[in-house]
Amino acid sequence: MSNTIKWGLLGGCVIGLSGFGASNTADAAGFYIREQSTSAMMTGFAGSASRSDDSSHLFYNPATIINNSKVDITGDFRVFFPDVELRGTAATSPFMMPIGGTPNTGNMAPAAALAPAFYASYGLTENLSVGIGGTGPFAVDIEANQAWLGRFQVTKTNMRAMNVNPVFAYRLADWVTIGGGLQVQYFDANLQNVQPNPVPPFAPPTGTGFLLGDGWGVGFTAGVLFEPNEETTIGVGYRSRIKHKLKGRSGIQGTPLPQVPSKFDFTSPDILTASLSHKVNDYLTLHGTFEWANWSLFDAIVVQTPGLTTVRPQGWEDTYSGFAGASYMIDEKTTIGAGVGYTTAVSDGGTSSISPDGERVTLGVGVSHRVMKMLTMKASYAHVFFDDTNLNIPPGPSGSFTGKSKIDIHVVGFSGTVHW
Repeated sequence: MSNTIKWGLLGGCVIGLSGFGASNTADAAGFYIREQSTSAMMTGFAGSASRSDDSSHLFYNPATIINNSKVDITGDFRVFFPDVELRGTAATSPFMMPIGGTPNTGNMAPAAALAPAFYASYGLTENLSVGIGGTGPFAVDIEANQAWLGRFQVTKTNMRAMNVNPVFAYRLADWVTIGGGLQVQYFDANLQNVQPNPVPPFAPPTGTGFLLGDGWGVGFTAGVLFEPNEETTIGVGYRSRIKHKLKGRSGIQGTPLPQVPSKFDFTSPDILTASLSHKVNDYLTLHGTFEWANWSLFDAIVVQTPGLTTVRPQGWEDTYSGFAGASYMIDEKTTIGAGVGYTTAVSDGGTSSISPDGERVTLGVGVSHRVMKMLTMKASYAHVFFDDTNLNIPPGPSGSFTGKSKIDIHVVGFSGTVHW
């Protein structure tokens, strides 16, 4: 068989691969991981861009580090306990023939997933601070068995981003501080689903289709912090989009087809976070946050293989979030917090199987305790309640599928901050 024919056959399989997808395993819509700070989780992310409890808030607004201790070093660890299940009612193969199989995937996510982060800030002068953060702002990790009803849609999706974010904050006046920084991000994707074997004698009749790729991208962060009086702080933070040109390979395991070089793009969304914190008295502080994520950038997956370019429309929508919460200082060493938030969905699942999504409510609680003069420990818990989402994937290169997604997530966070 000539390489041209092999590439053409494999390219047709890539069309199917580029249309299957994942189920998100994080609080934020799509696969953005908002949970980058145990401190922010304490109040359900309310006040995330206006607080300076520790250096982890630079993720939401780099200007917040101006009010940290002269030296702030924070190690942050969050553990996710997701329950992600797809329940199928009917499906067809890429040849539009009805297929059978196990109706439900069971829990597709790992039993527990650890997400560490590191932050540090240093006050060079009274009006200038620098800092750095190391995070994983985008991630999804799910896997289903090869015999489930929607196997031509998805069997495995693993996508992760690792981000390094050096920042600065400069106080222009007593009441206003600006901040900014650079994002250097690595993105890796491993996408799999069942594919028909296009090479006679069709034994075995199917194989595991895969699309692998990774790459680096660069963006920036910016922020401003307003302090009109001693009781009120207003913060606005922005994380820019980052375009990744992923290079890798694709193929179908278990068939004679060769692996071929493949390229596809992913652009992470712009994210704008605006927060308000108001100190009611010496003990009680109220917080609020509004967040916008530009997920409408994710309009299509474009995969290039030798001699062929495939486009699979996605049609995601921007998401909006609102959070309200409060923190209460019990004594000089201990503060507790709680908050609640609501986030819209990126897609109703009607036209795309990439990340079945739903509107969700997030509840967060936590406690901060200064163990000694130079050490503060924090612990928090968040529960994310997703609406069930109906899936109705029309006939296409991966066949068709109808069913429902059910998602529920628990998140536990711990952090330790050394400061002086």
